[in-house]
Amino acid sequence: MKTYGFAYKISGLLLLLSLCLTFLANSQDRIAQRRKIFNSQIETLSSHPDQLSLDKRSKWYNNDSLSDYYSELRARYPHISSKLNKPQKIAWLYEIGLLQSCLELTDSAIISYEVALSLTDKYKNPMEYLRLREELAFAYRQYSLYKKSNDIYSEILGMPELKKDTAEQIHIKYFMAENYENLGQYQKSLELCQNLYNYAFQKGDFTNASYNLIQIGRMAGYLEKDTSYFEYFHLANMLAEKSGVKRRIGNNLVSTGYAYSNAGLPLKALSYFTKGLKYTGEFTLRDQLYCISGLASTYLSLDSISQSFRYAKQSKKIASGLKGYSWISESYEVLAGCYSKLGIYDSARYYLVEAVKLNKLSGNESRTAELFNKLSMTCGKLNEQENALSYLDSSYMSYKKFVSKKNIDRLAALRNESDYYIHKSRITELISKNNSEKEKSKLFLLLFSAISVLLFLAILFSAFRRNQLKKLKESYVGLVKKNIELDQLTNRLQDCDARPMRKVKTESIKNEDIIAGKLRKRLQKDEIFTNPDLSLKILAEDLGTNTSYLSAIVNNHFNCNLKTLINKHRIDKARKMMVTNGYSHYSMDGIATEVGFKSRSGFYLAFKSVTGITPTLYIENYHLALIPSEEEVEIENG
Repeated sequence: MKTYGFAYKISGLLLLLSLCLTFLANSQDRIAQRRKIFNSQIETLSSHPDQLSLDKRSKWYNNDSLSDYYSELRARYPHISSKLNKPQKIAWLYEIGLLQSCLELTDSAIISYEVALSLTDKYKNPMEYLRLREELAFAYRQYSLYKKSNDIYSEILGMPELKKDTAEQIHIKYFMAENYENLGQYQKSLELCQNLYNYAFQKGDFTNASYNLIQIGRMAGYLEKDTSYFEYFHLANMLAEKSGVKRRIGNNLVSTGYAYSNAGLPLKALSYFTKGLKYTGEFTLRDQLYCISGLASTYLSLDSISQSFRYAKQSKKIASGLKGYSWISESYEVLAGCYSKLGIYDSARYYLVEAVKLNKLSGNESRTAELFNKLSMTCGKLNEQENALSYLDSSYMSYKKFVSKKNIDRLAALRNESDYYIHKSRITELISKNNSEKEKSKLFLLLFSAISVLLFLAILFSAFRRNQLKKLKESYVGLVKKNIELDQLTNRLQDCDARPMRKVKTESIKNEDIIAGKLRKRLQKDEIFTNPDLSLKILAEDLGTNTSYLSAIVNNHFNCNLKTLINKHRIDKARKMMVTNGYSHYSMDGIATEVGFKSRSGFYLAFKSVTGITPTLYIENYHLALIPSEEEVEIENG
């Protein structure tokens, strides 16, 4: 039996060796064919320069064979370039650039494409110009220069030569969506991904459709607060299995691992990364890097420092070879996290500084802001308070710039602003304390005058503050009064059903009105909104319709989405409870739970969004709002 087992092993190894030799031979044959086609093109262009054509060429070869071919072309070009006409030079540089891009010599590829473009007339050779610009955009993308890449893609999408080529437009938009994601422009990326998914699914292209779903899931994860977006990942994994493409199956598993890691579920994430590792034989070098970086971050969150170190260093090594700024930056950030957990803060600071430099080149401003914030906290651990304050300022300014440019929710900006001032106050206090300990003797002589100035300033500030608080109090009372007036108006409208009737009612409009009426009843009388798990799906089933139709009805009849409508009813009920004696024994958490909120923070955010002030300020100013102003008294008395 042992003899047979040994024989089977030998035959297996021979079969594997045979396959490798066959692949190598095929690769060499393909390179030989490519060399022949290229030389023929150069020869034709010598006598017919007007026949310049830059076609797409395969990037999948054995790297050793590709390296030999590239070395041959690179060695020949300097010696014959002076004898070549312009179209020949363009064709030569294009071929060299493609080989450099395949061999991850991205910086050299960028130079080759740019030189070729300088020789190309955009108007005489528009297709060649387009091809070179597209390859240049791809090279910038490989180099993590995502903004430059998308600027070029946007330019060539507007070229007339591309208007009728739908497949090529889709190909370009696929890369643009990834670039927008890496730039933190999630809404733009999401819109592109949805279009790409619809196109791929209609074509029966399950491979690309599954990846588009992964992209949509990632964007939803950035933009939404709940975890319903995991459905996109699970559906994407099913489509990948249906496609049978192992590389796509493995990549989707890794992407699902990232989603669970970002959601704070590291053990679940680790299980998906481990499944994805089984497909590394099908992965490109960048795919492998994607998986390894995710493992490094996940092990760090699980406090498995040695494992995190191992994968972070492996990730850094691969990323350095690829020269991808964002990948190297990410590996540096994980290394900094490892050193920080070990209490080696000077090493953590070093890697964070390097990560900031690299990430600035990639253009992701929100991530730069996060790195600055980590630097601030690390410097605080090292008692470098001035540096901590400086990095905190940099974080705040980067985040503010990002928010204003991308038009993100104003609440997020305000929350960040409040965090900034809290941290700044703490750091400023530490700086002041350190300085006072160093200069006690100098401060002693100035103490009396300083106290006098401070007292004077305190009096001025107190007077100013009283005036400001008075104005602020008036504004709070005004907000509460407006809410009370809106309640009264809403009640009158509900009593007389003042909603305008449509003159012509089609069957679909009648159905809309019926469902809208049912929805009002379920919200106003049945108070279905108090169900904390209420969703579009549950409500659609309750009303006997589907989610898409119900969503459209909500938008048409209530001028908002379902989440906003539900929160409005919850807050209206909460406001009534807060000023009703029967609920005076309820805590704020109790009221939040009673009206359907799962968390105190969600309740506070929704309350502020609907009323303009916090629950506490609403209660404090409610009775003041009921007192009529002098102007209202005069109007009432005639």
